[in-house]
Amino acid sequence: MYDGLEGMGQSGGRVETVLGWFEKLGSGALRTPGVTFGVMGGGLAVGYQAGLTNIEGGAATHAVAETGKVTLNISGGYNVAVAGGSIALASGPDTALEYPPLASATTNGVEMNVSGGESVGLMGGGFVSFVGTNEPAQTVQAKSEVKGDTKIKVANEGTKVDGLVGGGWSFDDSNSSNTNVLMHSENVSITLGEGTLVSKVSVDALGMHDPSNIEADKPGVRTVAKEILSTFDEAQIAVLGGGIASGVNATDKAGTQVDSVTITHNGTIDGNVYGGGLAQMGGFSSTGTSEITLSAGSVVTGDVYAGG
Repeated sequence: MYDGLEGMGQSGGRVETVLGWFEKLGSGALRTPGVTFGVMGGGLAVGYQAGLTNIEGGAATHAVAETGKVTLNISGGYNVAVAGGSIALASGPDTALEYPPLASATTNGVEMNVSGGESVGLMGGGFVSFVGTNEPAQTVQAKSEVKGDTKIKVANEGTKVDGLVGGGWSFDDSNSSNTNVLMHSENVSITLGEGTLVSKVSVDALGMHDPSNIEADKPGVRTVAKEILSTFDEAQIAVLGGGIASGVNATDKAGTQVDSVTITHNGTIDGNVYGGGLAQMGGFSSTGTSEITLSAGSVVTGDVYAGG
């Protein structure tokens, strides 16, 4: 994939930067024997347009990835960075506004059943990114959706999860006056069974302990990595019902959207619980409604917030 993206020129190179960044973020996990790193339930759409002023005057792609219902069953092992949705990556201008997004990925429902082992960084949605060039982009150009229900169930005595996110993650590296990404999930439900343990996300396990080693020659990407690291540490996030929005979104349009969140807790949570989402560095994360139920006998060592 990297070889193909290298040939895309300016825009493709920026998309490759995002993919390479994730490879660096997971470098610690990748070097550890017995670790499963980077499981994506949905598909991948990569669309770009080179630095042109007219979309009809040169090459452009409109990539579409559609996936039916995704079911992920995790019964054991040590698993890092697991997501149920799809990835959409795009770069380039949108001077011809009648055209669709450069990259669009759809997943028709997600079910994640975690019944054993330890999972670090569990996310129900997908990932979407638009990396801007010098040209203006006024509309959503990278879009990933999970339609219908996202159901995350953690069950059985001794099952561990470090960092659980119900929605997805958007990264908008473009014009601050517009929102060029959309990560949308409809209905998210998270059920934590008796005897299960959900803890604060382990940034060490994600290979993010020293962000100075992540794209040091590209301050923008390095800055985002530092913000992610500090935010997860400071907010002590164990469960986040909504999604994550990084980068800069317009004030009137969220880059990450979740319509509804339901969290039912019967086990132990070591950290904080947020019914809503997380916004970083000018991001806009929106959650329609959230409902949190703490059953008798359940334990939360941190705080519980209905919002984000």
